[in-house]
Amino acid sequence: MAQPNGNSHFSSALPIYTKFSKHMKKPKWQTEFRDLPKIPDTKKWLKGEHETIEQKISKKLAVGMPISNAEREIMQGLVLFYGILYKSLQDLGFESFTQKDFKNFENYIFYAFNYFPVLANKLTIYQLYRVVINEQLIGNKQSLTKKGLLSYPPMHIVRKINKYNRANTPRTNVFYGAETIDTALNESKPQIGDKVTVGVWKPTVERKYNSYPISHSEEGFGVNENSTNAIRAFNEYKKTHDKVLTDHMEPYFHVLGYEYSKPIKHHYEYLISAMFSENILDNPQKGTSFDFECIIYPSVGNKFSTSNVAVRKDILRHEFELTKVIEFEVTDCHYEKGQKTNPESINLVDYKGYRITEKIEDNRIIWE
Repeated sequence: MAQPNGNSHFSSALPIYTKFSKHMKKPKWQTEFRDLPKIPDTKKWLKGEHETIEQKISKKLAVGMPISNAEREIMQGLVLFYGILYKSLQDLGFESFTQKDFKNFENYIFYAFNYFPVLANKLTIYQLYRVVINEQLIGNKQSLTKKGLLSYPPMHIVRKINKYNRANTPRTNVFYGAETIDTALNESKPQIGDKVTVGVWKPTVERKYNSYPISHSEEGFGVNENSTNAIRAFNEYKKTHDKVLTDHMEPYFHVLGYEYSKPIKHHYEYLISAMFSENILDNPQKGTSFDFECIIYPSVGNKFSTSNVAVRKDILRHEFELTKVIEFEVTDCHYEKGQKTNPESINLVDYKGYRITEKIEDNRIIWE
């Protein structure tokens, strides 16, 4: 985020909006799953309508309309629901899921999150770094020559892999970038002997991007500037809005903060963050405050001190260009080390065979 010393790679101004789904397609709802809290009646769609009681009351609060005491009690009950859900999800054993469990859980989670408030962050991006391990992409250590290998994976590959990631489901693809090379290295963690390629992507237009910042991470507050600023902005929002509304929103943000920052053992554990990302990025709402172009979230691999950005593929395709490609082979790893302020400084690995090219023509990377 913006810093006076000029070393940061993102800057922002952070208003807060609330998003309501008007015409959501109803999946096969699951109101209960294992030990997770039962879906309250107030989250269920009213017959013949495209809204829930929760949504109706939240809309009133968001625009400053008065609500009844009964409606206040409903919202307080939903605060309790989200709080219990937050704690229960941390103990859920995703690795034990059968295919039936997974489907039932997905239908439960879609129901639990059939409403969500959002933060909108106007984000300035100067450059993003993407690290790939050559052998994982092309099956050998030869140099990459296709620009597309450093962007987002094609859908047929995503479907073939059939796994959830932090910000995409097997039905969607996004571009994952980091604010420094070391951050990207910490996410992919190449090992000794790996041939690594780094793509440096820069915007071709000078503007701010509408992003969703993942903020309410206990580990990120005070460590990650993006998370810290977003939480501070929410605290300012609290001063001008009904406490019932902000109390209702906050547990939801805590759920998302945890889901985007937790370490994982099985790709099913990405389901909630992936589902949320798909809803946000694969559903452009042109001309509105909810036309989100990217999601920014703390880097788990880098102990939350820096950030990653998941960028919508149409935004990358039309408004970013690959300006530089770096290649090297890892000779030793030091992932416990800290990072330098220079975004292109490489401190987490030792390497050999370092080379760089800025010659990219017609989607081809040209090495001299």
